[in-house]
Amino acid sequence: YHHIHHVNAKIPGYNLRKYHEEVVATSNLFDNVVKLSIYDCFENIKFRLFSEEKNRYIRLDEVSKKSD
Repeated sequence: YHHIHHVNAKIPGYNLRKYHEEVVATSNLFDNVVKLSIYDCFENIKFRLFSEEKNRYIRLDEVSKKSD
């Protein structure tokens, strides 16, 4: 239910499921939400930072050292 946090961060964590179920039952707001499997989550955990220069997520080992 993490996507709900991006809709409204004021919804308490214990109400995220309830909110999700109500919205799914009454609208099409979440029809385009991509569902990730547990495998997808672990496969993407290596991407930790967003590079504005590259306009994509990068791994920590891709961060260029600008000063030592």
